[in-house]
Amino acid sequence: NEWDILIFTQNWPNSVCLAWQEKSKGATCTLPNDTTKWTIHGIWPTKLGTTGPWFCDPSRPFNLESIYGLLPQLEEVWTPVQNHKKRYMLWRHEWEKHGTCAAQIQPLDSEFKYFEQGLQWAEKYGMVSLLEKAGIKPSSVGYDPQSIWQGVKRVLGKDPCIVCYDDQHDGVSYLQEIRLCFDKNLSLVNCDGVKKSWGYYGNNNNNSLIQCPLNKPTLYLKQVPDRTKISPDPHIITIIKTIQFLQWISL
Repeated sequence: NEWDILIFTQNWPNSVCLAWQEKSKGATCTLPNDTTKWTIHGIWPTKLGTTGPWFCDPSRPFNLESIYGLLPQLEEVWTPVQNHKKRYMLWRHEWEKHGTCAAQIQPLDSEFKYFEQGLQWAEKYGMVSLLEKAGIKPSSVGYDPQSIWQGVKRVLGKDPCIVCYDDQHDGVSYLQEIRLCFDKNLSLVNCDGVKKSWGYYGNNNNNSLIQCPLNKPTLYLKQVPDRTKISPDPHIITIIKTIQFLQWISL
């Protein structure tokens, strides 16, 4: 049950949907009503340099009644986009796998507190506004992934972790997750020491804090893309880096 930090993970629904559709033929998605919001994936107690712990207390199964008071907010910002998944199944998974481990500290020692904390962090660290402060907005033009990471770091003052979906079908990289780290006092800390996600494709990059290919732009799109209309040129990455560096130093 020992862990060092809490990893608070938020998803960009459009990229999650695209990844789901690519992996499962005929898959469909239901996106949040507010298409400008990121959604919550989870709060993950983590021992640095490894993954987990997981499923720390089987004697505390998920109880939907415990979070009835949070349902309106949870259904808006902590909900799966994949149509094969039911909301309560995601909440059950997150609580039993991760929440029972987080419950060793008093601020998260109940199901209600665990989910309430996620909602509070989503409000305080909403990714749309945070990225806008860093000069990053949904666009059909790709960003240098290192610029995304540096922008979030500059706004927060701490090292985040960004994760991309590297689509093997069309060779395009999409911004999918941004992870922030907290200590056991729920204070924001650097994510240094986190381990790469399973199934990450970026073999050209050993940086666990930027889990995106560094040799091509990362797309942060307003809507789930029609892949037939996507044809980014990896060679523009140098131009993108130069432009975004000039924008960064002018802020």
